[in-house]
Amino acid sequence: NSVDLISFVREHNVALVTELGPHNFRSMGDRRMPVAIAVRDPDDAAKSDALVADLRQFAKNGEPAIRNRYLYAKMDGKRWGTFLSQFSIEQSNLPELFVLDIANKKYFENSTIVGVEKFLTAVAKGEIEER
Repeated sequence: NSVDLISFVREHNVALVTELGPHNFRSMGDRRMPVAIAVRDPDDAAKSDALVADLRQFAKNGEPAIRNRYLYAKMDGKRWGTFLSQFSIEQSNLPELFVLDIANKKYFENSTIVGVEKFLTAVAKGEIEER
């Protein structure tokens, strides 16, 4: 029926990698899945674009057992620097990937683990301590 179709579309109408900001932060949290966030450095477009590309590639083709645990987003690390500082994201480490579980008010951050697949696998396996 059309009500079910509209409900399905609303629930699943999210970009592969969403630009995260105040306009959609709550709705991403309402999906009750952790969000893997690529925090970009606008002063280092090459590295930032590479991180977002790796995130997009993993979101499309990563191991389903890991990939399907997350939603995917990107944020401007300078513009949202004050907000991101509560998650141990430092300007000097940008670009950086972290996982934010909005619904459960916890996050996973470890700037020493490099690579989208390696980081998200470590989070899924409990190798990165939640905060």
